[in-house]
Amino acid sequence: MAEDAPRSRKKAPEPEPEPPQPTYVYDLGADMLETLHRAFNLVAKKGGRRKPNEVDERDVPVLVRALGYNPTDQHIQRVVLRAREDEDPKHCTRGHLDINNLQKKIAEVFATDPSLSYRHTENELIACLRALSPPSQDYIEPTDLYDAMTDHGVSFTHDEAETMIRAGKDRDTQKVWHEDYAFVAASDSIPKPPNIIATEIPPELPPMEAPPPPPPPA
Repeated sequence: MAEDAPRSRKKAPEPEPEPPQPTYVYDLGADMLETLHRAFNLVAKKGGRRKPNEVDERDVPVLVRALGYNPTDQHIQRVVLRAREDEDPKHCTRGHLDINNLQKKIAEVFATDPSLSYRHTENELIACLRALSPPSQDYIEPTDLYDAMTDHGVSFTHDEAETMIRAGKDRDTQKVWHEDYAFVAASDSIPKPPNIIATEIPPELPPMEAPPPPPPPA
């Protein structure tokens, strides 16, 4: 009995190429740009830059907080790494970033990560303050709060910590009461950072094929 001829396998159809995706350019609004450059000039006066437009990477957290954000170390690292990708080492001192490049990366990272605008609730902040205070105590000493802000986790600068403590310290007792401070820090009256502008750049489409020539006359 003759053997059956092997059946030919049909090739799977080639997957269709994905259509080109648009890209976005993120820009800080005019008010945020002005705030960023004011903060940049203050940092520059401390001698933290080598060239006119350079930012020391260690000053990036200060500049970001000046815009109204409270970033984690991971957020700052993401901004720095994105900025490094577009830096020309020939034109920028090692460990520094160009301010114009940096502001674009700040806008990009913060526009695409809504968690950066998350505001802790009063109860969450009270729980944190209680953890830093002795048991059954409804306040924290300003010096203890200062140490926690500058020595643990994502640390604040001296000026930032002093400003935050001064805003929450009771004038009569000179103490930082948990509920009062939590109310100020979580209050909706604190202005949130304005929206970042995202401009869509349409993708480059492949050139269209020329139509076939008309048939020759009969």
